[in-house]
Amino acid sequence: MRNQPSLIARGIAGLSALAVCVGSFSLAAQDQDRSDPPATIEPMPVPVPAEPEARPSTPEQDGKRQGEASGNPAKPEQPYHLRVLSDPPKSPRQTAEVLTNLYALLATASDEKSGTEIAGVIERLWLFGHGDTVFVLMQRASKALAEKNDALALRFLDAVVALAPDYTEGWHQRAVVHYTQNDFPRALGDLRRVLALDPNHYKALEGLSRMLEETGQKAGALAAHRQLMSVNPFWPDGEQRLRELERETEGQGI
Repeated sequence: MRNQPSLIARGIAGLSALAVCVGSFSLAAQDQDRSDPPATIEPMPVPVPAEPEARPSTPEQDGKRQGEASGNPAKPEQPYHLRVLSDPPKSPRQTAEVLTNLYALLATASDEKSGTEIAGVIERLWLFGHGDTVFVLMQRASKALAEKNDALALRFLDAVVALAPDYTEGWHQRAVVHYTQNDFPRALGDLRRVLALDPNHYKALEGLSRMLEETGQKAGALAAHRQLMSVNPFWPDGEQRLRELERETEGQGI
């Protein structure tokens, strides 16, 4: 029994030493955790094939992608002047509104091809929107002119302007007949009526410029031709005639 305290003391001392060792090991492990995180096994990277160089998409491809995204295959939207032909205006008022838009497109067209296409739509619209009777009379006037029967053509055109005094092309076609008969006063009167209804009617501006030039009114001819070129920059030989009129009127070129 005399040796029991010493045994107990030795046991306590051993436990204390073990605690110190465990504590030292824990602190060392914590320090190791702070400085060196445990290594992880990363998966081997899978080689990814290089993507081919992207090419610019076309409007058709863009339209197709948009259609696929929405679930409905779609075609690119047509230019405005082509949509007009597929859904033409139904009244004189609508025709005037559409013509205003087309004249703006014509004046700012980027190239001659586009300008020619837009002008073609404009000239078709000049014939629209005034009823079946006017349409039939215009057809008969055109047929009479083709047969060199100016007197009969004038009768039909007189009826057109009487029935539809706001129909620009009736006045314009009658002015053409008066001009071919060298009746300049009546032709000029009809052209002025055309331009009162539609100041951008470039064929009427061309006719006015020609007649003013032939009657010696060079300044008026130049003004009318400049207006023509501002409306339709792609008028055939328009730039050449503009230079000629400027030389004759102002003594200088452009």
